[in-house]
Amino acid sequence: MTMTIAQAFDRFGRDIMPERGRRTRADNVQRHLRSQLGHHLDGLRETFITGSLARSTAVRPLDDVDVFVVLDPRVHSRSTTPKATLRTLQKALKSALGSSAERRLQTRSIGVAFAGHDIRLDLVPAIPEDGGDYAIPDRERDAWIVSNPRRHKQRLDGADRAAGSKLRPLIRMAKVARQKHCPKLGSYHLEAMACRAGLAPPRSFDVGVRDLLTALTDGVMQRIPDPSGRGPAIHLELGVRQDFQRRLASARDTAIRALAYAEAGRLGKAHGQWRHLFGGAWPA
Repeated sequence: MTMTIAQAFDRFGRDIMPERGRRTRADNVQRHLRSQLGHHLDGLRETFITGSLARSTAVRPLDDVDVFVVLDPRVHSRSTTPKATLRTLQKALKSALGSSAERRLQTRSIGVAFAGHDIRLDLVPAIPEDGGDYAIPDRERDAWIVSNPRRHKQRLDGADRAAGSKLRPLIRMAKVARQKHCPKLGSYHLEAMACRAGLAPPRSFDVGVRDLLTALTDGVMQRIPDPSGRGPAIHLELGVRQDFQRRLASARDTAIRALAYAEAGRLGKAHGQWRHLFGGAWPA
């Protein structure tokens, strides 16, 4: 018997969440790394998982995990250049891990891929400041920027409550659609736009997907403030925004067609449109 649309969305929403075992494994890997790194990096205070995994907006496959490497401000400060701080962390990782992991210098982090593990950590040096702020290095800007993961999560919590606790699952669904239809749109950018979308509780997830894609289509042309209110705004070049808007509008139109087919009782056609939007992750 063919699944109803509601049944398919229920299964889809569960299927795209990161496996519990991988989340546990990611935490174990970063804890092990902290124990090793502490012998080679002066002023290491702690490490903790941040980013989409910590905010419960990550989707499978869970490949990259953001980890803040918190540094003692008495040892590390903004007076050191961002590039030098990243290099210091990279050197300490080389000493701590040797040939057991690959290390890559990135814009704001060091990417670490461990031999025998399928989870990569993006290690972000973070110097604590007042009010839960952290100064993190940005190599491209050659500047320190401010991040506040706690405030970001609080902003998302509020938007999720306003949407009847459906915003987080809708963000995860939109991220799956993004992978197929707009892969160059950053996951963080998508989430920042979703926080500002002002979604009311949708009567169902199919309607919610349409509403969120509509909000993203409009929002991508705008300058998007950092959700925590502390970091730099997201503002892309006009041509990039126009390309993203075209792709998101196409995804939105697919959702609109799927809803119209379901309303007309053409269940197979509706499933076909949702499959086109979400790819192989769609369960029907």
